[in-house]
Amino acid sequence: MSNRIAITGYAVASPIGCTPSSIVRSLREGKTGLQLTDVGLGQPIWYARIHDEFSQFAAEAFAQLDGAQARLVEIEPGLGYGYAVGWEAWRHAQLDSCPPANVSRVASTLSSSKGFLRTYLYAHSQMLSSSPSPLVDSGEWLKAFSAETVGRWIAQKKGFCGPVMATPLACATGVISLIMAANLIREGVADVVLAGSAEYTANVMNLAGFLNMGALSPERTRPFHRNRSGFNAGEGAAAFIVESEGHAQARGVQPLAYLVGWDYRSEAYHITAVEPSGETAEFALRQTLRRAGWQPHDVEYINAHGTGTPLNDQAEAQVIERVFGDSCPYVSSLKAHIGHLLGASGSVELALTLAAMRVHFVPPTLGLDEPDPEFRLRFPRPAGEDVRIQRFMKFSLGFGGHVAMVALEMAS
Repeated sequence: MSNRIAITGYAVASPIGCTPSSIVRSLREGKTGLQLTDVGLGQPIWYARIHDEFSQFAAEAFAQLDGAQARLVEIEPGLGYGYAVGWEAWRHAQLDSCPPANVSRVASTLSSSKGFLRTYLYAHSQMLSSSPSPLVDSGEWLKAFSAETVGRWIAQKKGFCGPVMATPLACATGVISLIMAANLIREGVADVVLAGSAEYTANVMNLAGFLNMGALSPERTRPFHRNRSGFNAGEGAAAFIVESEGHAQARGVQPLAYLVGWDYRSEAYHITAVEPSGETAEFALRQTLRRAGWQPHDVEYINAHGTGTPLNDQAEAQVIERVFGDSCPYVSSLKAHIGHLLGASGSVELALTLAAMRVHFVPPTLGLDEPDPEFRLRFPRPAGEDVRIQRFMKFSLGFGGHVAMVALEMAS
């Protein structure tokens, strides 16, 4: 039985769409979800809310929620985003019609970066209230804050009994969730893993900190631009069904792509700043290539972290230049399309990339009319590139020094 790690299903809820066709159309047409929005900071900021398609996308999944869960989703939209994409990824992988061999060998690493913060804040306000909501007596209100809540809910609905874990690791949460899924399969703990991440970032507590440190751009973000000035926040979620190729074959399901290489590290440098030399990120990149059995020239596209902050983009570009040199693949960032989704960024950007790769399209970096002249990178044209890509990579760099990279190969 083959031990390759396969992706057999995925789903995404993003600011530019919730179906592959609408997402690819938005990428081709240069659409962005970023709008000036009042999130309670005393001034509007550029922010990307979930696409209008989401209500229809989530209808089937939401119909299965009990009363307490439905109320919690109203309080913390991130729970709803994660639950809906997990449910839809399960359907996309045909796990209802072609079920797993053993429900005790189905696991979840579907996560949130900061936990589902609004449920905790709501519970606190109710505890101080003279007439608290009945929800606080449901047994769910406090546990719902925990980063593995969405995976736990789906496990209960779908009846699987493997480990339900979380990887709350800042902006690297989604990619490390995939890596943990691969490790669970390689270690023989699971045959199937629900992976990914979800985040609702429009919390004053979160965004006020970013605003005060000067990380939020006063204009629409422009990753890799010579005049880049920071990032804009956004919200969304993506989930993947990861399983051994042998298990997928036994179910009669065709993989979409293979996770062939990965690595994750910590820079141990600073709570918010990237380590300027990029040594740890370079090490992780070389380890990922080694695990995949690739040489640098084998990589055809990199979906970069590309936040639009001066330091991140510079450090990331330098690492790519050192490793790839003259064989640099296409490099682009999707954050000008969807904003920075924090803990959901890696998984959502990977899902959008997968949707684009399946129709042989390399998405551009929106607004990159003047690349930083110091960067010797190969950027797609403003309209993107119509080219078949077989091997690509996804980078994630998170606050606290988290570094995560994955290498994927499209299924034939």
